[in-house]
Amino acid sequence: MKHKKLFIIIGVFIFIVGINVYSKDKNTQQNNLPKVDEDCLKYFQENCEYQEIITYAQHDINNDKEGDLVVIYKKDAKHNQMVAVVKNKDKMYSTKPILAPREDAVITFKDIDKKDEMEVMISGSKNGNLGYAIYRLQDDKFIDLFGEDMEACC
Repeated sequence: MKHKKLFIIIGVFIFIVGINVYSKDKNTQQNNLPKVDEDCLKYFQENCEYQEIITYAQHDINNDKEGDLVVIYKKDAKHNQMVAVVKNKDKMYSTKPILAPREDAVITFKDIDKKDEMEVMISGSKNGNLGYAIYRLQDDKFIDLFGEDMEACC
């Protein structure tokens, strides 16, 4: 009888811990994606309409010494989009969404021109069509600096 109670208590404990781990994971960091600033991720989840997060990456893209979050997400059945959640000392905001690759989306950062802002490079594909683009955050929106075949992969 004592063993049966012990098994029930252990089972309930494992169930409660499992629920808490699952809830925390779902509401904060995404599975198989890097750890990022939880405030930025939470801001995205609460302020952007999306079906699923595809990938994200964090870097200071506006040279204010704060980590900004770039997110590629599934908007609907036919479109993926990208936004940046920009974190300044006194506020947080998201940029206007732009189209993003449908498959194999990758976000990288590079200071190409050695100026203040960091460039955001996006690559991906759609039905075997490869494309990439380089963006810079300027006046709170992404400016397309250069791209090749992005229209074919978005």
